[in-house]
Amino acid sequence: MSGKLALIIGNSEYEDRNLAQLVTPDADVNALAEILRDPEIGGFDEVVALVNQPATANRRAIAAFFAGRGRDDLLLLYFSGHGVRDDRGQLFLAVKDTEYNLLRGTAIPAAYITDEMDNSRSRRQVLILDCCHSGAFSRGMKGTPGASVGTAAAFEGTGSGRVVLTATDSTQYAWEGDRVIGQAENSVFTHYLIQGLRTGAPDIDADGQITLDELYNYVYEQVVKETPMQTPGKWSYGQQGEMVIAQNPRPVVKPVELPPDLRQTMEDPRPWVREGAVRELDRLARGNYPGLALTAQEALKRMGEDDSRRVATAAMQALAAHEEMQGANEELKAAVVARVKAEQLVLRDAEKERLKREKAEAKRKAKEEDERLKRQRAEQEQLLRQKADAELVEQQRLDQGEARAEQLLPKIATKREFVTINIPGATWKLIFMMIAGRAIGGVIGGYIGWYYGGWAIALAISGAIEGFTIGLVLRQKELSIQRKQILLIAAAWSIVWFIGWFIDDAIVHATGEATANALYVTTGWDLAYILGIGIGGIISGAIGGAIVGLSTGLVMRQIESSIQLKQIRMITIGWAIGVAIETGFVWFIGEATKWSDAGLYFMLIVIAIAMSGIIGGAVMFSQLDQARQSK
Repeated sequence: MSGKLALIIGNSEYEDRNLAQLVTPDADVNALAEILRDPEIGGFDEVVALVNQPATANRRAIAAFFAGRGRDDLLLLYFSGHGVRDDRGQLFLAVKDTEYNLLRGTAIPAAYITDEMDNSRSRRQVLILDCCHSGAFSRGMKGTPGASVGTAAAFEGTGSGRVVLTATDSTQYAWEGDRVIGQAENSVFTHYLIQGLRTGAPDIDADGQITLDELYNYVYEQVVKETPMQTPGKWSYGQQGEMVIAQNPRPVVKPVELPPDLRQTMEDPRPWVREGAVRELDRLARGNYPGLALTAQEALKRMGEDDSRRVATAAMQALAAHEEMQGANEELKAAVVARVKAEQLVLRDAEKERLKREKAEAKRKAKEEDERLKRQRAEQEQLLRQKADAELVEQQRLDQGEARAEQLLPKIATKREFVTINIPGATWKLIFMMIAGRAIGGVIGGYIGWYYGGWAIALAISGAIEGFTIGLVLRQKELSIQRKQILLIAAAWSIVWFIGWFIDDAIVHATGEATANALYVTTGWDLAYILGIGIGGIISGAIGGAIVGLSTGLVMRQIESSIQLKQIRMITIGWAIGVAIETGFVWFIGEATKWSDAGLYFMLIVIAIAMSGIIGGAVMFSQLDQARQSK
């Protein structure tokens, strides 16, 4: 079963000062809603009125209004308020919380209404806009002079069975005036809209019904007559058939001619025949055809003056019965109207209560949201404090680590300058990574040399692995080091260890033995030879470490231009000291144990590499950091 439904929206109060307050929308909404609810006029099944509501409430109401409707349902959407165009010419309907500079997010786009109408199944849709299309107007006005805003294109969409009525389609004034019209102050357009429905004047064909076309023609004529500067507009999209908006509350009944045979019977000279005509006229007077009933009543009045007393009495009795029945019908009709109005009041009160509950619920949710945001901010502040405390603890730990590193490594004097070695915690991780890689290379080289001989080749392989590891660690230090530079460092370490074997062997067995003999002669120690070999290892290691330190520093300077010669000198000295300790330690312990235990030998290699890596790596990374800080 089809229904008639209406959504009436009006806005006169605007929070944005760029949008002037209006005079009449509140009265427009209330008056139109009342007349549409009236069972004798509009007879709409449902009328929802929204006055001065925010954009979200209006959008939701529009979506709900068009959703779930039947194909034959008549849907009427009315809006009274400001219409605003953006800089691209798109039309928006301004409501209470609309911001003139944020139309897309705070107003109702015409495109939104068009989409909802397109998505509705109803093919009987009416949109009435009593607004014009600017924004900041003088009090009591709804527009400012200008050109068409393209209402036809804005609301065309893809649907059918749609009619759009507007107070005006341009940015001309939609005149309201300063005078009171009727009982409330309505705009001229809505005033004649309501007047036409209330008086039934648009019903020009006197069929008792007011169609949309009849209503528009009436309103157009009256508005143009009163305010020539304002021109209402009407657009139809796929409209089929008439749309009946209301019933004429004051229908004009036109007499209809009686059937010829009945007229002949009324004029028959025989009284009993004319008496039969009275019975037929009585039946027609009680019928459902107003024009014919009116003619039958008039005929009964004439026959009440018939020269036959019997005929006249029958006619007068029929008229009396008809008038009594008509009075009863009027009473019944009045009772029905009163009952409908009472039901509408109940529904209106229920709607007010529902809106009140929704407002209270929205307020409660807003309060909960505020509390949630407060808790969230408090948690975020607590997390920030905890993070700050953790960073402070970490910084203190790093400062302690730097202090320990400064105590561990001596300050090396160069001329009158002292170079400070500061190693952050993150750099120590890189040093340990480098030590691990060098230890692997040292164990592999030592394994090859121990079991297969060829110590020069074995040390070359070991040096390549160690150099490659150092290159990778430097890359982790965020240097823009390339593969060729990593390979260059690996090659330098490999060549130095290859040549270093011969230098090491020569120095250890020459200088070391000479030193051992001298010590033995001087002190008479039995361990003089072992000590001498260790001293030889220290000398050879210092030479080899200086060479690999120098080559590594030069490669680093190619990559990091801020590295100066003094930093390269310190890197060279650091690796010289580290490798000297490494080589001397291995030779001393090795000779002391007569190189009898392979497991002990490999452990010595790992320990020695760890000591040299800590010293050489610490110096190398500290000089790199100093070079960067001096930029």
